[in-house]
Amino acid sequence: MSAGERATLDRWVVRRDHQAFAQLVERHGSRVHAMCRRMLQDATEAEDVTQECFEKLAQHGGAIHAEGVGPWLYRVAANMCLKRLRSEGRRREREQ
Repeated sequence: MSAGERATLDRWVVRRDHQAFAQLVERHGSRVHAMCRRMLQDATEAEDVTQECFEKLAQHGGAIHAEGVGPWLYRVAANMCLKRLRSEGRRREREQ
């Protein structure tokens, strides 16, 4: 993780600086959303997952260490997308 990104994350985690959080969203939001859209093939679901990822970042940002905010967010987003896809698959099976 770059020193600048670490400083921005620390400003959010330690001081709850809303500008720092906005910078993280601005820096990573479009890429996280694009990945979710590719995985889910649904813009609305992708928006929901993207928002949930940043909610997790807001709650658990202090748990991010050397890997960096971007990789952490992408891993969380991928896991959330896969969970939604599995859930949707199970729902479709039950309906049939």
